[in-house]
Formats: sequence, structure tokens, C-alpha cells
Amino acid sequence: MCIRDRSNNFHSSNKALIDQLEKTVTNSCDQQQISQIIDAYQGYYGAAGKDRVYQLNLLIQQLLETQLPDHIKGLLRLFESKENNTQTSNRIGKRKNYDGFNDLLGQLNLDKEQQSNMQSFKSMARKLAEASTSIYKKFNELRYEVISQSMNIHQLDNELRKYLTPQQMGSFMLKLIQKEQSKQQQCFENYGFQEASQFADQSLYASTNNNSSGGSGSLDNNNAVSYTHLT
Repeated sequence: MCIRDRSNNFHSSNKALIDQLEKTVTNSCDQQQISQIIDAYQGYYGAAGKDRVYQLNLLIQQLLETQLPDHIKGLLRLFESKENNTQTSNRIGKRKNYDGFNDLLGQLNLDKEQQSNMQSFKSMARKLAEASTSIYKKFNELRYEVISQSMNIHQLDNELRKYLTPQQMGSFMLKLIQKEQSKQQQCFENYGFQEASQFADQSLYASTNNNSSGGSGSLDNNNAVSYTHLT
């Protein structure tokens, strides 16, 4: 199942459980039945719910995979570290000092001038790859911090349930959900399309400006990301 399908399944399943909760609360069903639905919602879609945490990781993976085209991700991976190159060489059964970049260049029949230029390019790519690895590690640390904080926030639900009946808890949750969804929809309608249009215009302008000036653009070290995790 692809990321998009998993995302759609997450949202549809989440909505189905909310609809079920709304039905039981509205019909003033048995308190135990309402409590069981709340248990299921918290276990799967709560702040620390297993499906929500899994969806978060999928979105992060999608973000990293979308940031750069595959050939650039493959290029950066060749230079990420000696350790990574060793792991690659072990997988393909070659010597430990295997140089994937030079191996690929050897298949292009470059002349001496091109080979010389590529050595300068190689130095540049290695620096960017090293920076990308460092930044990705920081990004990964932040991801674990966010998930850890979600675990703590999950305790809010447990505290509320100490003081409210299942009927009251379910009603309170539904009111908060409806209010938040209404706010999100309003923000999307007021700003979403406008901001997306402005961002697209700026990206198009930057691309056109680089092409018209003869520049090829550059990859800032601060924007580089490691892709070892995608192997």
C-alpha cells in the first residue's frame, strides 16, 4: 500500500470511529459501550495512538522523499560517509574502498578534462552530503522529541476521564473535534489557496530568474538532507 493510500485509510478510519462515537453519545447508549469506543479512539488515533504515530512517520518519510529528485538523492548517498560506502560495498560484494561515484563515472567514457572537472565536483558533493547527514540526524532527533511529547500529551485524555463520565467525555471530545475542524476549514479557505499560489509564483520566478541569468542555482548546505534511511 502506497503512502497516499495509507493516509487516506488513516483519515477515513479516524472519521468512521468519530462518527460511531457521535452516534452512541447522541443516542445516550450504554456508558460501557461509549467508554470502549473512546478506548479504541485513543489507542489508534489519540495523541499517542499507534496509527497516528505511524501516520506521522509516513508523512516525514514522504517529506524527505519529495524534497529532491531521485538522481540527486542517489548522488548525495554516494558521498554521505565512509561507513555508508563500506556498507554499500559489502552489500554488492566489492572491496571496502569501493567508490561508487568513480565507478559510475567510469561508465561514461569521460575525456581527461571532464575527469578533472569531476574531481572538483566530487569535493563539492562530499561536503554537501556530510552537511545533509548532520542535518538529518537533527531532524530525526526532533521527530523523536515530537513523538515523545505526544506520549505526555496523551495523559490529558487519561486525566479528563478521571473526572468525566463516558457520556460527558464523549460529548466533550466531539465538541472539541467539531470546533477544531471548523477552524481548520476556515483557515484553509482563507489562506490555503492564496499561500499555495504565492509560493508557486515565487518558485517559478526563482527558476526563471536562474535560467535567464545563465545560473544553475545552488544547494544550500542548510537545506541538505540525508537519505541513508531510504535505502
